[in-house]
Amino acid sequence: MVPRPAAPPAHPLPVLPPGGAIGEWEITLGAATIWCHLLPPKGSIIT
Repeated sequence: MVPRPAAPPAHPLPVLPPGGAIGEWEITLGAATIWCHLLPPKGSIIT
């Protein structure tokens, strides 16, 4: 098993070797995007 960092890197698009890392980033970014769209405008920090 390859150890994975608990927190994502500071830069938005890290350069990683081929593998599951890109897929995990896509899932994370996708989930964040979905949550941003699900949040009500009044409670959304991003305007």
